[in-house]
Amino acid sequence: MKFSFRKVSNYFVSLILLLLGCISILGAMGTLSKSIEEVTYRYIYILDALLLIIIFMYLLRGKCKEILKKYGKMVFLASIFCIILWQIWMVVTLVSVTRWDPTTVLYEVMGHPLWNKEYFSVYPNNFFIVAFERALWLLFGKPDLFSFTRILGFLNILVVDSTILFTRSIIKRYYKEFIANSFTFFCVSLLGLSPWITIPYSDIWSFCISSCNLSILILLFNKNKHEKKLRYVLLGIMGALAAISYFLKPSLVIFYVALVIVLSCKHISAKEYLKFNLIGTFVVMFMLVFAGISFYKNNNSFLKTDSSKAFSLVHFAAMGITNKGGYSREISAKDQSINSPEERKKHDIKVIKKRLNELGIAGYQRYLLGKQMRNTSDGTFAWGSEATIRLLKQKRSAVRTSLPRRIYTEKNIATKKSNFLVSVQIIWIMCLFFMLCSFYNEKWVVQVLKYTVVGFCLFLLLFEGGRSRYIIQFLPFIIMLTSIGMENIVKNGSKSTGID
Repeated sequence: MKFSFRKVSNYFVSLILLLLGCISILGAMGTLSKSIEEVTYRYIYILDALLLIIIFMYLLRGKCKEILKKYGKMVFLASIFCIILWQIWMVVTLVSVTRWDPTTVLYEVMGHPLWNKEYFSVYPNNFFIVAFERALWLLFGKPDLFSFTRILGFLNILVVDSTILFTRSIIKRYYKEFIANSFTFFCVSLLGLSPWITIPYSDIWSFCISSCNLSILILLFNKNKHEKKLRYVLLGIMGALAAISYFLKPSLVIFYVALVIVLSCKHISAKEYLKFNLIGTFVVMFMLVFAGISFYKNNNSFLKTDSSKAFSLVHFAAMGITNKGGYSREISAKDQSINSPEERKKHDIKVIKKRLNELGIAGYQRYLLGKQMRNTSDGTFAWGSEATIRLLKQKRSAVRTSLPRRIYTEKNIATKKSNFLVSVQIIWIMCLFFMLCSFYNEKWVVQVLKYTVVGFCLFLLLFEGGRSRYIIQFLPFIIMLTSIGMENIVKNGSKSTGID
């Protein structure tokens, strides 16, 4: 039997993905089971009606295909129109403030006093989103908090919908339409229709950067080789995105690490070497954008930070092993009270060692098992569980009693209602299941997706996590694997698609 480096690499990453995915599915099913008994009778009737429609469409699938072939474009455009109307309705009615980062960023942008004056020194990675939102605030004439939050919500709609449609067009052009349609369905169902689109923070922008990286990845790996100039452009754009990723959400860099791993395996397997010019294009653009943002960060006039107060990676590792692995106010307060970075790191290492000794080998494994479930089990991405999201009061009664508020809130507070949770949770479980169906697909581009998802999951296990909101930033990679796995099962029932 001939040794295949590609097969070995695929089995290695797929087995880890399978383990993590199965744990996530168990957690997601547990979350579903807790809520399904609390749904309303009306919701049950709606599910019955939807089930009957699906059965009816399956029995008449031939006729449905004819109708879609004839009116497919019209149906697609009508769907986009309805989705955008719903998104606008959410932004108009769900304008809110939070007790965590999004509103802290907005307060800094608008010059409001902060409860923690050292916030941007200890969390310097939020500088980029502050600088970006401040530029928008000045551009729109310094609107008040209510108006500016709504403007950013509309901007979220624009960037999310644009990146989903752009990525869909790339997938449809180079792969099968079924994969493109599946990708669009899951993106819209899980995020496009989600109330998270109303929250102005880095999660939405991270989703868009991941979508762009996915599109570039597909273009670079496409079997119809592109002109050399276009490859330079694509790698230049990816280098710029890598620098922005570092300042926006450092965990986004995991995608680039995954890409390097797979390219190394690919070229070792083929006994080829990466072209220096192509690597140089990426590196040069990365360094230029990185240097530009760093210079502005160190020389701006509106936000001064003290780098000696910044929390290190060890700080987030300490939080990642404490309690449920999420944010720890106790550790943050203690670290912020320690002025010396070296002493701060010693304290965090002490916390980690103490916690590991308390858990032991078996206990730590059990802890990671539970944390993986908490990290990935909630298809609403912790809506209603992520600190407090309080809606701003609006005078019109039609807004106060609107459908988005009835679905997503309770007494003006973001709430995870059972009807909403069950609907999204069913789709999320499907997403996780079909993701695992890409197990045997050993194509290099698919392996990049697998290494990325595995890398993100391991990152959340080792560092601060404990809730599902962080999934938003690497959701496009999960959904692309889901679409590939779904195509394998539904269309072919084979081990791989035409993706290369």
